[in-house]
Amino acid sequence: LTNLIANSIDSFEICPPQNKNITVQIGKSELGLKVSVWDNGCGIDAADHGKVFEPFYTTKANSTGTGLGLVICKDIIEKDFGGKIYVESEIGKGSVFHVEIPL
Repeated sequence: LTNLIANSIDSFEICPPQNKNITVQIGKSELGLKVSVWDNGCGIDAADHGKVFEPFYTTKANSTGTGLGLVICKDIIEKDFGGKIYVESEIGKGSVFHVEIPL
């Protein structure tokens, strides 16, 4: 969660919205526990949704990102917890990362 929230904060540096918002929601899913982290940052082009989970892929300005944060998150969520992580995003509207973990 720390990485997802930090990524949301970083997205505001790329194209700052007038009002910065990050929302964390916790609930149930078919798999079990679902945690979603929303932001109203730049958003991610649909063609890049799969790339965000690839090693060394980053969109952070000034090479501040290593492109490993989401890779590590995905590895922990899927391999250690048997869950899944995925993104919904649209350019100019922000992003939401969903994490689902079996209970």
